[in-house]
Amino acid sequence: MQNDYAGILKRDGMLVFVPGGNSMWPTLKNEGQAVLIMPKEGKLNLYDVPLYRRADGSYVLHRVIGFEKDGYIICGDSQFQEEFVSDGQIVGVMKGFYKGKKFVEADDPRGYKRALFLRKHPFLKRVALKFYYTFRRKKR
Repeated sequence: MQNDYAGILKRDGMLVFVPGGNSMWPTLKNEGQAVLIMPKEGKLNLYDVPLYRRADGSYVLHRVIGFEKDGYIICGDSQFQEEFVSDGQIVGVMKGFYKGKKFVEADDPRGYKRALFLRKHPFLKRVALKFYYTFRRKKR
């Protein structure tokens, strides 16, 4: 059964869930933090992390890295492939996440400065990802 995050957000006015996947590493770790999503109000800002719905029905959390006339250019922090997301696909915006018991605001630059550094240096990003996936496999 697929989650109806849009319905829950509309009904409750907020959404808290634990995302899976590594596309937002180093900001979010696979099933490592609970995120707080609030309804979108107006246009998104650069580096906001919207929750959006793809055409296949899947929900995704990725970062805004640019703007187009009718939407946004979005990419996961550990991804290289950018995608266009229209304003209508966006369900909500991440306001922060829990790192252990501490709540980290999404707009706190300390929370995403590593991701932005890696974005500006693609070679270092590839090296960091290689180390991450190599050591993650050894832990299992």
